[in-house]
Amino acid sequence: MKLKSTILRTLFGLFFVILIFSTIGIVSNREADKNEKQFCSTVTAGTPISGLKEKALANGANKKMTQIFDINPPEHTLLVVFNGAFQFDRYICEINFIDDKVTSVKHAHMD
Repeated sequence: MKLKSTILRTLFGLFFVILIFSTIGIVSNREADKNEKQFCSTVTAGTPISGLKEKALANGANKKMTQIFDINPPEHTLLVVFNGAFQFDRYICEINFIDDKVTSVKHAHMD
């Protein structure tokens, strides 16, 4: 009888731990998605690129992953990355620009 009680408590404990981690993951992913959409919605074609990276970082973007890339010169790409619960849960605002003006903005999600 004692063994059955111990097994039930162990299973309940495991269920509780899984529930907590799942809740944290869901909340973190929703927050990252919200922050990405909120930031990205402020950027439109014609917006000056100066200061956007700093603004993104102030809004919670990942400092190491938010970078400017020269994929298709003369157009450049600023990838603004917001992380969810895990490092590989990424919500991305892709901002393409020429000179100092935004040409296009796209949303992306990687998991």
